[in-house]
Amino acid sequence: MARLRIAGFPSESKKMSKTVAQIIVDALQKAGAKRVYGIPGDTINHFTTAVAKSELRWIGVRHEEAGAFAAGG
Repeated sequence: MARLRIAGFPSESKKMSKTVAQIIVDALQKAGAKRVYGIPGDTINHFTTAVAKSELRWIGVRHEEAGAFAAGG
């Protein structure tokens, strides 16, 4: 039986080279970001791991609003 191939969709033999978290970190670095303000937690562990492996500096805050004010400053 032949397999359906969709144009632009990677085949099973090709592995994804980057995660979504890594793509976001790369975009932040290209935009000139130096720091990331946030609240670490289970739902963003992949992102915090990608930040830890990058040149970005993670700054933990207690509340989302504090992080927004810190980033704006």
